[in-house]
Amino acid sequence: MKRFTLALAVLSGLAMAQEKKPLDPCGSPKEFYSKYMLDKCYKGYFDAIVESKRLAEEAQKRAEEANRKVSDLDGRLKRLEGRAEDQERRIRALEGRPAPTAPKREEGIGPTSGSWRK
Repeated sequence: MKRFTLALAVLSGLAMAQEKKPLDPCGSPKEFYSKYMLDKCYKGYFDAIVESKRLAEEAQKRAEEANRKVSDLDGRLKRLEGRAEDQERRIRALEGRPAPTAPKREEGIGPTSGSWRK
């Protein structure tokens, strides 16, 4: 009888120990997916998704700003290239002309001569 009682006590202890063991709510198919369960089981995943989305939006904003700056710089570059080509054309035109000569001064012509008084 003592053995039976001892065996019964051991078995009931094992049964109670199994009942007191905390269940894994994330792995149990019996659990329903309430907000609490989702937060408890998958909060890390949800936080990672939200953080990834935020980082992607920031990266997209930076990329758009960089594209805007590139197109602005491209426009400036084209204007500067146009100016440089214009200056080169002017230089070539000036190099092709004969050197200007000083006008010949003739006696008696001009305001210092007395020809206008006549």
